[in-house]
Amino acid sequence: MNLNEPAVWFAAPVTTGEPFDLLEEAVRHALRLPADDRHNRATIITSPGATYGWNAIEHIFERFK
Repeated sequence: MNLNEPAVWFAAPVTTGEPFDLLEEAVRHALRLPADDRHNRATIITSPGATYGWNAIEHIFERFK
């Protein structure tokens, strides 16, 4: 996992993604959302194609907080 690669945040599968220059920025953005607004199907997808759901997003955050 490369925290410095570009990534796109998707709040839900049918939404337009929000691009970030760094995976780390996308993870921080996702975790700023109130718990009630976190949808189980939300994902972050990196430019190489790695996909991270909520469990992985929280795990990534724990690694660099």
